[in-house]
Amino acid sequence: MKDPHEAEEVLQETFISAFRALPKFEGRSQLGTWLYRIGYNAALMRLRKRKAPTESLDEPVTTEAGEQLPRELVDWGSIPDDLLLNQELRAVLTAALDTLPESLRSIFVLRDIEGLSTRKCACTGRGWRCASA
Repeated sequence: MKDPHEAEEVLQETFISAFRALPKFEGRSQLGTWLYRIGYNAALMRLRKRKAPTESLDEPVTTEAGEQLPRELVDWGSIPDDLLLNQELRAVLTAALDTLPESLRSIFVLRDIEGLSTRKCACTGRGWRCASA
């Protein structure tokens, strides 16, 4: 139970439950085994009733200096090196796209980023038109 007071409560519940169920004790197991099982169930029920501490994701975080900052969610499943490489790649790709003329940039975005086929895209003279996939 990780708390002596909680353990005492469980012990008390165990003996009360055992006293009430004593007429139903059939003697097919040892008394100690029967009591142990009642105590185990009492502890399990008390643990189930505990509520895990929750924290609102909408509330700002207050620093030790009393400053309130918006809560930031972090993907802990990502590897920092991969995140850095992705950010660098995104920056290089954005810089390269900015150097392209608008017509070529549209083709690149539609084909390589949006995944459209080059056969489905055609220049109309006023811009690129793509058939929906």
